[in-house]
Amino acid sequence: MIVRLIPLDEAGTEALLAVAVAHAEPAEVMPVDDPTGWTDAAKSAFRAFHAANRDGARGPVMYAIDVRGETAGMIRLAETGPGTAETGMWLGRAMRSKGLGVDALRALLEIAAARGFHTVRAETTPDNTAAIHALARCGAVFTTTPTAVTAELRTTA
Repeated sequence: MIVRLIPLDEAGTEALLAVAVAHAEPAEVMPVDDPTGWTDAAKSAFRAFHAANRDGARGPVMYAIDVRGETAGMIRLAETGPGTAETGMWLGRAMRSKGLGVDALRALLEIAAARGFHTVRAETTPDNTAAIHALARCGAVFTTTPTAVTAELRTTA
């Protein structure tokens, strides 16, 4: 596996921001009120969002996706209840369609199992075929509506 997940810290957030500015839109990487591009306000909001959500009660929540020493994107693991967590990720445009999402999900599922999570869920939209494909390759079971796709992944915990 060429992907490593590195717990996000302040320096990692700056590297992640550089990838986001170069290879993603604000709405692809965080909740936004004003998707007008990477303004100074959007960059500050990115830093604040990631600082506020980096850590959880059971350890890191956000991880930089590292590919051979290069930050490629971010993946999260947030506890939602006893034995369950949710995940989501984004990759910079230059790193998409290379199978890295599958590798990052598999690495995250190992972390989830080590923390005692037996189920990890992800939500996406029906038009996000890349995410659906990556989730399917990791063994997800899907529930689909016209506007949402929920994937459930089991760990070895």
